Amino acid sequence: MEDAHLVVPSVAEKFGLPEAIDCAFFSVFDGHGGIEAARFAKCNLLQNIIYSEEFSESFEEAIRKGCAKTDHDFVEWALQNNVYSGTTVIAAILQER
Repeated sequence: MEDAHLVVPSVAEKFGLPEAIDCAFFSVFDGHGGIEAARFAKCNLLQNIIYSEEFSESFEEAIRKGCAKTDHDFVEWALQNNVYSGTTVIAAILQER
């Protein structure tokens, strides 16, 4: 199986963020050609989203930048490690339950 998923009911609790910007994060990663890309994205996407400067002001922009950073970082890692896998992702951020 080349897939992965991530469920974080409280991002603020998991990462020690202010309660005012709390949200839940759900994602499914559909790996292709190996599990490496799906695992990499699972381990890095959420952090890249929440640590972007835009996270507290614009989820949309934080998601865009977090996805771009995750993609860039994976490509660099994959080239160094001769990995040729990929992944697609569907994710949701829910705020105010």
